Amino acid sequence: MSRRDNHSTNQPTTPPTILSRLVSPLSPLLSAVYAPGRDAGRLLSTVCCLLLILAFAIFFSVLAVQQHLAYQTNGLDLGNVDQALWNTAQGRFLYFTLMAPVESRLALHVEPILLLLVPLYWLHLGSPAMLLIVQASVVALGAWPVYQLVMVNCEQSMINAPRSILASHLSPLSPLLCLVFPLAYLLL
Repeated sequence: MSRRDNHSTNQPTTPPTILSRLVSPLSPLLSAVYAPGRDAGRLLSTVCCLLLILAFAIFFSVLAVQQHLAYQTNGLDLGNVDQALWNTAQGRFLYFTLMAPVESRLALHVEPILLLLVPLYWLHLGSPAMLLIVQASVVALGAWPVYQLVMVNCEQSMINAPRSILASHLSPLSPLLCLVFPLAYLLL
């Protein structure tokens, strides 16, 4: 078999589009929420929601760190958390010195979720700036469950809605209209 014959049996491949290059890193996440039987509108709205979450997290992380570097953050609250986590990483569980005679952060607040950040202090990555970045990221990630709730309710309402002219015109736009609620969450 000649080289030419072997090449002719292969199917031609199409070059990847810009959208496929952008979506390919997100494919594991998207495969969890986008099944092949669903329409492209849901995929588009999911990608848009993830991009909104990412943009929010980056913008407010940068803004918060810039404010911190310009001495525009409240040093008492941020300092309490940072010092308590640093001391926990050093073996002194939630100990801080900023509010004598109180020596434990547990006397003021019980926040066990902060203990998830202690390994970052072990790796010398912990700082007030890191706390601000985590805060902005966690707030941004709150838009994801809002989006999921809206999508479930939107799909159910489209199933139960009578087939009117208005419903048939809004049906292709409904996944994009569902972005209104996560966007409102992020902007409020």
